[in-house]
Amino acid sequence: MKSNYKEIGELVEKVDERNVDGSISTLVGVSIEKCFIKSVANTVGTDLTKYKVIRRNEFAVGLMQVSRDEKIPVARLADYDSAIMSPAYPIFKVKDTNVILPEYLDMWFKRSEFDREASFIAVGGVRGSMPYEEFCRMKVLVPPIEKQRNIVKAYKTITDRIALKQRINDNLEAQARLFFNATFVDFSDFTISEIEETPDGKKPINWSFAKVGDYCNENIANITKTDSFSNIQYLDTGSITQNYIDAIQILNYEHDELPSRAKRKVYNGDIVYSTVRPN
Repeated sequence: MKSNYKEIGELVEKVDERNVDGSISTLVGVSIEKCFIKSVANTVGTDLTKYKVIRRNEFAVGLMQVSRDEKIPVARLADYDSAIMSPAYPIFKVKDTNVILPEYLDMWFKRSEFDREASFIAVGGVRGSMPYEEFCRMKVLVPPIEKQRNIVKAYKTITDRIALKQRINDNLEAQARLFFNATFVDFSDFTISEIEETPDGKKPINWSFAKVGDYCNENIANITKTDSFSNIQYLDTGSITQNYIDAIQILNYEHDELPSRAKRKVYNGDIVYSTVRPN
């Protein structure tokens, strides 16, 4: 199996094409999530001829702060035929697609094990950067090309399905927001004759304004050592974003040190709001 490992430097060659005629204006960068993001920087008056050109299926890598971030930002350009990048990014491409597919190499770069190895190697300087030469000495498992094609095909099938499900979810969320706005915000589900103006604002006829406190009781039950559970879900203000609860921590009640703020019990159906991070 070891004989199937090859150094990255054996498989790729560095590219240093410049935007000498200024014909390319799409400026991109590589995110920590290993994908290209379009720059929102104001490039008016900027000399774009000095920027590097990256073309479809070529790679760019960010080698600064690798050990600090414990990730190495590296990605393959797939959404554009060409774009430009800061000269600080090393850009490279596969030497021979009969030896390794760009799509397969891209998958290898996305492995968490690859990030761990890179962060272990990148110990130079206070920023934990990695020289390009060190990056090229990292190794890639290279199966036969037909096996690579099968792996890439299977992976693409899964990611395409995920993207489709995401689009469906986005559409459903958009419909839910439209329904919410039509019912509670702009009242577009009602006719003009069904809406009335009041000192407190516009509302449908026969609806009334009330205080939340008129319908809710404050939950003041606190956690105690006598509670019979071993694991708890810890919710803090950082877990509430865009009116959703996510990123809940699972803590072991017996072994983990509970945050000093972890005092209040929250039950199924409770409404939780944050006064510290309202946005």
